[in-house]
Amino acid sequence: MIYMLLHKMHWNSYRLSLILVSVFTTFCCLGNSYNLHAGENYKIIILEEQQQEITGTVQDDQGLPVPGINVVEKGTNNGTMTDLDGNYSISVSSGSATLVFSSIGFAAQEIAVNDQEVIDVTLETSIADLDEVVVVGYGTSTRRDVTGAVATISEDEFNPGAITNPLQQISGKAPGVNISQQGSEPGSTPSVRIRGITSLIGGNDPLVVVDGVQGNMDLLNQIPPNEIKSIDILKDASATAVYGSRGAPGVIIVTTKRNKAGTSSLEYSSTAAIDVLSNELDVLSADQWWEQAQRYNVPASANHGSNTDWYDVLTRTGYTQNHTLSFGAGTETFNYRASVSAILQDGLVLNSNSDKYIARLSATQKALDNRLNLTMNINTGILQTTNSIQSIGDAAFTSNLVTNSYLMRPTDPVLDANGGFYTDPNVFEYLNPYAVAETTVDERENNNLFVSLDADLDVYKGITLGWFGSWRKTNNTIGFYLPVESTEPMRSIKTGLPTLVIAIKMKN
Repeated sequence: MIYMLLHKMHWNSYRLSLILVSVFTTFCCLGNSYNLHAGENYKIIILEEQQQEITGTVQDDQGLPVPGINVVEKGTNNGTMTDLDGNYSISVSSGSATLVFSSIGFAAQEIAVNDQEVIDVTLETSIADLDEVVVVGYGTSTRRDVTGAVATISEDEFNPGAITNPLQQISGKAPGVNISQQGSEPGSTPSVRIRGITSLIGGNDPLVVVDGVQGNMDLLNQIPPNEIKSIDILKDASATAVYGSRGAPGVIIVTTKRNKAGTSSLEYSSTAAIDVLSNELDVLSADQWWEQAQRYNVPASANHGSNTDWYDVLTRTGYTQNHTLSFGAGTETFNYRASVSAILQDGLVLNSNSDKYIARLSATQKALDNRLNLTMNINTGILQTTNSIQSIGDAAFTSNLVTNSYLMRPTDPVLDANGGFYTDPNVFEYLNPYAVAETTVDERENNNLFVSLDADLDVYKGITLGWFGSWRKTNNTIGFYLPVESTEPMRSIKTGLPTLVIAIKMKN
């Protein structure tokens, strides 16, 4: 007996007739091959596929209807979505099918139909996806509420090593954020571009926010790298909705560490590194230089019999060290964390260094049955830098110390017979770069203090009142001294008068 299954009985009589004729013709054609005999009964059975209509409502764990939930028959492409009231309707192939309910922000759920006609579902929120805390604007938000591009770099993702600036910790960690070291002077701040060049006449540095306190790139120098918990970067134009035009180049938000409630801690960390120049120019020795000088008829008075490596005289091996001591304690209602840090750098060029000392205190107090949360931050720091002179030489050619080391004659001594700095009386405006490095003073001292207080009051379930205030004070002292002994050919030296410039700038 041969059975033939014809799906779906929604056929009109005309289509059914065509099918019966086709089947009869097939049997006639195959009769000789299969030795069909008259008198035998052959039946054609048409079966209908049993589909079942399922309806229901999807709601969240708060009992509210959820629109946009995907409802799919497992193992098929048959699916639908809930409407604005959380209702859905779907036809499944059989009563033994399985429905899968899923959506971003909710845990997927599978339910067997089991011949049910009405299936109501309650979905649980996916905490892992939606409750990740992201720092945006003047406070924090969750992933479900963030619509802009936000990059978060946590402590365990920071770059290791002797870090002197927080930007070095996140270099190469955030897509679309370009960080580069612009200067070689100790204590110099790296350059960062988040959204490229956003202004032709304004600044392109991003806004920096540390524990709610706003500032420029110098604010990062007031934070110990070892005391940072995470760094969030607001990369798109949505930052301007909170910070206005100041946030147009992007926003860097720094969150510092706090002590955990009910615990005590004592930590000490130290790192060290040495800096060397990777590519030193190969210059002529005194004999090689004099051999070439004679080819151009240089007078013998230019050869003073010395063999001085001016590059070696003006440079050294740099050394960087970072020390941080932190401690904290507290209860369930009050806790604090304090730290002191020292970041010390000796530059590659003679008499260039940076010494940074930072102290900070953060405390949290809960009151009114934990409905009121007070957070206080105090940060103070001193940055002392000594820079190598960047522009020396006569009016026709000025350059820095390293470049001048390659321009000096190797036959010239560093010191004369009396122990003073050597000068050649036969050369107009002769410059001894070692004298400049040893006698010139270019010092800067930056004193910073900022305090912030954050108060959050839980008024009612889901309603919180917040207040934030901060105060910042910065004192900058710049001192520059160029004495006669430096041999720098300046007008003040020609008159025998030393140059002394001191500038003091205060900003509240």
